[in-house]
Amino acid sequence: MTFIDSRWAEILEAHPLPTGRWATLPLIDRSTLVAYTAGPGRVRGERLLLGDEALDDMVRHDHRRRSAVSVDELEDMSDETRRYMRDLGLPAPPSAMRWSVLIPERISTAEFDRLIATAANPQEILQDPREDAAHSARAVTRTVARLLGVPDPLAKP
Repeated sequence: MTFIDSRWAEILEAHPLPTGRWATLPLIDRSTLVAYTAGPGRVRGERLLLGDEALDDMVRHDHRRRSAVSVDELEDMSDETRRYMRDLGLPAPPSAMRWSVLIPERISTAEFDRLIATAANPQEILQDPREDAAHSARAVTRTVARLLGVPDPLAKP
């Protein structure tokens, strides 16, 4: 049996808010952080399944490849995402998920993507790769929190 953190359970079980536009997030670790920050009512998760054309297309697009995703690759993707979240001090997400986030109507999907990508790639480069990743993650959660009007899970009290 797999344990799911209570916030992830709330995210997966919540009914979506009535207004906004759904933005499907790319199949990268940062998308899971965006989903976690957005929180219940603003996130939709869809389990990735082998043989899913959309999964194969996303992985092909993101990693410039031509073959279908294997069981091992799907497990590796899930392990990498769990490690990323744990390194940030956040609970591990459910395995093999594709996330969509409900964004305000006033923001286009392209603008949302651009703002998140800009936050994730700060101009300032630190010496330690782990510090860089944490710095980038804090910028992403601050940006998502500001855009969606939600609490920042990485904000220091």
